Amino acid sequence: MAETTRRARQPKAQEKPAPVVQQDVKVTVQDGPKPDIFATIPPEETVAIIIPMYEMTKDGLVPAVNYQMLEVALLRLRSYFHKTFKIFVGEKTRTTDEALGVVQGHLAAKNALLVDTDEFATLGMYIQDGLEAAKQHTTSKYFIVATPWQMVGNASVDVLLERSNKVDVGIVSGFDVRSAGVAPADFDTYKFNPPREFRALDINFWCITRAVADSLVIDPKYQTQEILQRDIFQLMHARGYNVIQSQQAPIYTFAIDWTPAEGEKELAEDKEYFKSKWGFIPL
Repeated sequence: MAETTRRARQPKAQEKPAPVVQQDVKVTVQDGPKPDIFATIPPEETVAIIIPMYEMTKDGLVPAVNYQMLEVALLRLRSYFHKTFKIFVGEKTRTTDEALGVVQGHLAAKNALLVDTDEFATLGMYIQDGLEAAKQHTTSKYFIVATPWQMVGNASVDVLLERSNKVDVGIVSGFDVRSAGVAPADFDTYKFNPPREFRALDINFWCITRAVADSLVIDPKYQTQEILQRDIFQLMHARGYNVIQSQQAPIYTFAIDWTPAEGEKELAEDKEYFKSKWGFIPL
């Protein structure tokens, strides 16, 4: 099969500040009472949730990322306090028919939008197009980006929203419990005691306000999630925003081998490009 390349838009030049140190799962949906969260965001506020269907394509290099994974992720992407409007981002000619079939159910309910991005777009392009659509087609003040290769905790959407409503944060993201060695079977019941926050970003599940999003332009050139994530963190830090990762908003990412699409070559190229922008190679 012929080798394909991802088309990339030209990002704006950035200043070079000092560096900043930084499987299969049983899916359940709990329908109990509202979580014990002190809600500060008005209940009439609708939250835009951006879902990049990256690599969910007919000729994708990572077949594990498919419509079934999307269905699992969507089961938990909900709020107990607010309406949600989902913005799916895909490629008109490449996104699988099965994935588009899942999206159609949400479009029929008139609480979703399907956005077409460029062919062979990078993840950064998927996310940027989703954010732009959220700004143009909704009046929401809060945008959540959620990748479809994870599931979020029962109340993680609301926790993320409330934490993002504080003045001390620019982006707040969830915490992947896989990194703490939590077993899939314990995901729903495991509690961090006490929960901690870190100066870090998890690109799989994060929230940003419209005001902050207006100043964020995601670099389309990165080929790997690892360095894209680091670039967004560095960009926000350079502009004076705190980027917080909170254990109060747990997520569980599925075990996926990304190396066919994001191998050593792509990672090395991304690191060199990052260095050209920021003056150092990310750890």
